[in-house]
Amino acid sequence: MSEHFRLPWPAAQRRLHVGGIEIDLRYRRVVRADGEIELAQRIFDLLLLFLAHPGVLQSRNDIFRQVWPGVVVEDANLTQSIWLLRRALGAGAKDWIRTVAKLGYVFDPPQPVQWADEATTAASPVSLPAAAPPAPAVVAPQAPLQRGWRDRRRAVAATVLAALALLLSSALWWKVSAQAPRRIVLAAASDPGGTEAAAWPVHLLQAWLEWKLRASSEVQLAQVSADSASQGDDVVVLLSAAPGDGEAGSWQLGARLRGNGIQHDLILNVTAAGLVPGLDSLSRDVHRVLAAESAAQAWPALQLDARAAAEFVAGLHDEQRHRRASAAQHYQAVIAAEPDFGYARLRLAQDLAELGQQGAAEAQLPRLREWVAALPPPVRAMHQADLLALAQDFDQAAAAFNTLQQSNSADMAAMRLAQARNLRRGGRSEDALRRLGGEVPAQPRQAVPWLLERAIAELVGGEPLRARVSASQAAAQAARLGWEHEQARALSLLADAAGGGAEGDATALLQQAQELYVRSDDRLGALRAHFLAQLLRDDAAAQRQALDQLLAEARAAGNVAVEFDALRRSAFHFYRKGEMPAYAERLAQAVAVADAAGDRHARTIASIDLLHQELLQGDSAAADRRLALLDTQPLQGMASLWFSHFAASVAYDRGDYARARQLLDRAEQVLAGDSTRTGQVVGLSCLRGAIALAQGESMRARNAFGQCRAPQLPHYQIYADVGEAELALQAGDLAQSRRLLAAARSNLATLDSTPDRSKLVLVLAPLLARSGDLDGARRLVQAQQELLQRAGYVALSADAHLALAEIALAAGQLDLAASEAARSGADLPADNWQSRRRLRTVQALLAQRRGDTALAAQLMDALDADARRHADVLGELLVHSIAETNPRAAHCSAARHGQLLAKSGLRGASDLWLLDAAGADVAAQLAAARGTP
Repeated sequence: MSEHFRLPWPAAQRRLHVGGIEIDLRYRRVVRADGEIELAQRIFDLLLLFLAHPGVLQSRNDIFRQVWPGVVVEDANLTQSIWLLRRALGAGAKDWIRTVAKLGYVFDPPQPVQWADEATTAASPVSLPAAAPPAPAVVAPQAPLQRGWRDRRRAVAATVLAALALLLSSALWWKVSAQAPRRIVLAAASDPGGTEAAAWPVHLLQAWLEWKLRASSEVQLAQVSADSASQGDDVVVLLSAAPGDGEAGSWQLGARLRGNGIQHDLILNVTAAGLVPGLDSLSRDVHRVLAAESAAQAWPALQLDARAAAEFVAGLHDEQRHRRASAAQHYQAVIAAEPDFGYARLRLAQDLAELGQQGAAEAQLPRLREWVAALPPPVRAMHQADLLALAQDFDQAAAAFNTLQQSNSADMAAMRLAQARNLRRGGRSEDALRRLGGEVPAQPRQAVPWLLERAIAELVGGEPLRARVSASQAAAQAARLGWEHEQARALSLLADAAGGGAEGDATALLQQAQELYVRSDDRLGALRAHFLAQLLRDDAAAQRQALDQLLAEARAAGNVAVEFDALRRSAFHFYRKGEMPAYAERLAQAVAVADAAGDRHARTIASIDLLHQELLQGDSAAADRRLALLDTQPLQGMASLWFSHFAASVAYDRGDYARARQLLDRAEQVLAGDSTRTGQVVGLSCLRGAIALAQGESMRARNAFGQCRAPQLPHYQIYADVGEAELALQAGDLAQSRRLLAAARSNLATLDSTPDRSKLVLVLAPLLARSGDLDGARRLVQAQQELLQRAGYVALSADAHLALAEIALAAGQLDLAASEAARSGADLPADNWQSRRRLRTVQALLAQRRGDTALAAQLMDALDADARRHADVLGELLVHSIAETNPRAAHCSAARHGQLLAKSGLRGASDLWLLDAAGADVAAQLAAARGTP
């Protein structure tokens, strides 16, 4: 096939030399000091292309065009050819073929390619004239059809022999070992002139053998990759299937086994009707040679007709191309024709589960259980673990894969990976990461999925910095191997890590991922990457169009998982922008998809999202039911952290400080000593500081607010400023409090999430009012009211009305204060101690300002008793301050008051500002009232 590119050496040239290796052009041989190897035609053409253009980058498409002209070829063919060619060149020269990530290959020998002039024997380096005309193409005459079939069979045989010589070029492979083979390399010999449709028999043979051997503890399957290295005890099995020389439609099937003391040539001639049974028979023979103990088990027959067999192989090929929806359609056609062929049914169920069609996947389980029960013990145990995963019994599936990992040393990494994946899908991301710790498997077939799964678990567990490392390693390995789809997945995970706080340009990463998905023919992946990139831009129309395209493709493909993820991401995009009706609508759509699919993991995520929504809406009853339900589930990772945070916040609001601390302690145990999870530690510290302040533990509060301060996280930086400002204010340092509040207020604009900004305003504004800035506080709150009302966030809206009631009372606007207090009281949850304590203070002072001192005293006394019941030291000190102004109130004893002040140091704690808008020195007023210095 070298007529498709120009060769710089003379047409009659017989030999080339490069770096101590001789290339015999007449007999397609590589001659090294330790022997010579004959190359198959395609491998030889690939070598000629490299020799003709040293130092030139050859893209994969360029290679396909020049070495496989007019033939549809998969990337796997090129990968295997590169692997075989490197074997031929030997250990000292295999690195001359360099893989260029995402681009192709470069042949980079240490010396120029040389050839000897037949007349002068002078050595000449490669020299390519700038305008040399192309060499004329040589076209072989067409042969009759029957002769063509024989020639093609001989070509396949030559390919087998040449490829096998390459695979066995290391002398180590000929040594006899007393040990069982550690690794098996299965390779399918391709027919140089065959079509994709005619290639299914050899691919079926390879897949059927792989299924049997993967369950055996006697062997370990190794994957051929462009950069993989051989081992001395590898056994290479080269499979072939080509039209035979006999009657029309006959086939010759072959398997050549070499290495580790094994040397077998198995040949089987079959008729068209006997093709599939012949493939089954040959697989049993190979199985018996490689793993006799496993082969002695009662394996099912390959019961398919030719049409169903071709359909099954088409499904396998679609899976390799990551087209799970198309693969599922092929498998459905197979089981429609052959209902008892359980292997196709299993792959169908697994594809449906990956697509998020959980109900359809589980519908296959009854027939699958019957099929699995009749399998030999080793493969039965493996598939029983698969069935547990399909049934979403992730804990039991993980335990089953753990047992398999301990008993099957040949495939330990695969079993550990399966265990980790089920742990993560069951919400146990920390346990999953423990299984994925330590060294990454050496084989690329396992290393890249391992790193991808680890990155996913780290993202789920809230570890974006670690996820960035794992995804970067996966992307690098995938690029080196030319695995564009896996590289695209890794880049998408890197973009997620960047969005979570790790370094990286998420938009650029997603654009690269989109290009790679396109090149790997994954339209759905490309549309998803495009949609995620659009979410990072400020173009609502483009975002909507990208979402519609993605949802349409996902629904056409039946991919519920992508649909759920897209709707949820769209929902939180609207959340950050403050478009709360759109957020609620998208979230409801995502929840409906999760419910319809029956995906337990998606339902858990959706349940936590709904909990957040219910808390914002002030639906305490619904939130309590959901908290109770989530508390029974084995949550880990971010799901566990968000649950703990929400549950602790609810406990704090209700004044149940012991419960809140318990929940925070539990969450922080997950994060113990983990410096990579700054965001989670910071968020928990902010809440811990608020609890400590309420209980009068000033030093603990100061330390917690210090840990809450994270410059790289503006949201928590503002919380830290506000927390320390309240601590300073209640301690009597008004000037310091005002400085901190000014910093917090100026940083509000840095937040990209409108609802989070609104929630911070409702914490900041009351402190601004307490420090004397009533007008500034009022403007901040009023600016949030429309958003809160439009969103239907009743609890936050009630807090806004409460803040306005306090401001109006401090300004002497009693009627307005009463109106705002009534509106707040109508919507505040009855058990919200934090907000109800403030509201009851406003009500008591309103009664006092209107002359009803008896009612005011009654309200103050009840408030004081409740503050003691909640062990709320700050609450007690605040009610004591206003009780001093009412002669009918049961004043706290000087001894207890002194103890509280000594314990807390909160000598400025007072609600007298509600009676004096001037913001006078509260500490001095209290001291004067009590007659103390």
